[in-house]
Amino acid sequence: MVADAGTFLEAVSDDLFAVEVPDHSSAGYVWRLVDATGEAEVVAEQPPDLAYAYGARPTRMLYVRLTLPGVHRLIFEHVRPWSGATVARIEIDIDGHGSKREGWTRRVRSSAIGTVA
Repeated sequence: MVADAGTFLEAVSDDLFAVEVPDHSSAGYVWRLVDATGEAEVVAEQPPDLAYAYGARPTRMLYVRLTLPGVHRLIFEHVRPWSGATVARIEIDIDGHGSKREGWTRRVRSSAIGTVA
């Protein structure tokens, strides 16, 4: 996996993340972004290339983009839609406030403005 479960990443909103996940689509499982508090979306998926994966465990690439700045917890589940059976779950925390080379970071600036206003 590109980002291990439990990972904390720093980013700016509009960054694109590639999350590599194990794939069991032949058994009817699909990956779903089950919780992102509405502030992230899966914008594309790259299915496994099975032509070169004989005997190997296939993986799928999910491309995720944050839609708003803030701290986000993304929760992905590998589920069978008709039964609700879950074979895997991944949680990734992302600080999407971004960074600046000079001055306060967006997170500190937002916090300071919030206490003054």
